[in-house]
Amino acid sequence: MYLTGVSSAAFAAYYMMAVLEYSELPQRCFSVGTYYDATKDFKSFTGLHNLMQRKQIEIGCLCHTDSEGDVFKQIVTTLFDLYSKLPLQLRLVEVSVQDFLPSMYRKQAIEVWLPSTQEYHEVASVYSCRDYVSRRLKIRYPADSKQTAALSRKRLHAHTIHGTAVQIPVLLAVLLESCQSENNSFVIPAELKEFVPKAVSLV
Repeated sequence: MYLTGVSSAAFAAYYMMAVLEYSELPQRCFSVGTYYDATKDFKSFTGLHNLMQRKQIEIGCLCHTDSEGDVFKQIVTTLFDLYSKLPLQLRLVEVSVQDFLPSMYRKQAIEVWLPSTQEYHEVASVYSCRDYVSRRLKIRYPADSKQTAALSRKRLHAHTIHGTAVQIPVLLAVLLESCQSENNSFVIPAELKEFVPKAVSLV
């Protein structure tokens, strides 16, 4: 789905007051939308990596309380493996709690090296909220896997995992700088050629 103003809260609100079947979890989805960062200076352009408004692909997941750790690791591993196929210098960072939002329990970020700034910049991230969001939105599932949602008496709050799969301008900035030939022309990475229109790939 396309969201005006990317937000994991909008994803979670879709399931508000829901009692899901035990077998329906985990549920994963993604959204594409525009992200606005009011802390950025919109009057000056310092690069694609530092835009006030940018396109992002967000991911969201609902899972059982006892599988949250495994699902979190699976999502992080999948994203890191995808980025590892590109000719980029990257690293996986365990984000400090001082940078957390109140809803966050754990956060990991994938950062890529941007030569022009001589710094790493976050291109993707995954964070767990455990039951912080689901308690407020009353998203539950049967505690007993043998019971249906309608007949269940004891229910648990699902754990939620959110994140950004890609900050598109940041990835573009890094690719434009890291994939140049000796004559300064841009070389499309082989891993991306099949996704690029033929007319563009010939440039």
